[in-house]
Amino acid sequence: MKNLYFLGVMAATLLSSCSASFQVVETASSDVKTDGKEYVFNTNEVAVHYNLWDGRGNILFNIENKSNSPIYVDLDRSHLIVNGSSVDYYLEEETTTSVKSGAARGSWGTLWSDQYEVSRKAKMKKVVEVPPQSFITVGGRTIISEPLSDCGINKIKRGGIASSGTFTESDSPLTFRNYITYSNSYDLASANVVQNEFYVVRVHNMTTSTFNGKTIKEKDCPGEFSKERAELPFAKPQNIVLKMKSSSAF
Repeated sequence: MKNLYFLGVMAATLLSSCSASFQVVETASSDVKTDGKEYVFNTNEVAVHYNLWDGRGNILFNIENKSNSPIYVDLDRSHLIVNGSSVDYYLEEETTTSVKSGAARGSWGTLWSDQYEVSRKAKMKKVVEVPPQSFITVGGRTIISEPLSDCGINKIKRGGIASSGTFTESDSPLTFRNYITYSNSYDLASANVVQNEFYVVRVHNMTTSTFNGKTIKEKDCPGEFSKERAELPFAKPQNIVLKMKSSSAF
């Protein structure tokens, strides 16, 4: 059965060695593909791009309209389903949203980096129009809020990392499904559904130094001073990262 459990019920578990600073949760999917740069689901009409790493435990995805006509996403009938529990993406209350603009096609770097962002307060629309050859960003719902734990990953040994065993879709401690409803007409007369399912395959607890990896020096332009950045060897679109509580106890 599922050996991992949410760490919130084990708040008093002590680490006899180094304290974990980060947890990285590896996920997999039978229908969403990745090449290391993108985690994407494609149809002839739409593409759904996921970046679980940037979500920090929350779902974050782009819905791209690849067609030459508008599509209409029904957020009131679109849901995140975690271990069978469903929440929809539409929120009744007024929220602060981010409007992003950038290239809808291209490499992972183009999709997620070449953008500008404007925040504004507004009441969320139930139906959002996506013009041809463009995308919208949807997110904000929580996949996982507390780190996972089992006896195999509670104690970090030499090397600054402790890893769980490997899980399959049938025994994964955490599964989640993205259910997106959209239509080609504003009145939603004929609805289409995209469903993407994910599950946890492995969990790693690690120290900050292991999480950061090597220090990399690079220049944006010739003649500039070198800039340093962390390697972040676990930074992949299919990985979820959680910050652990800074204490000798989890």
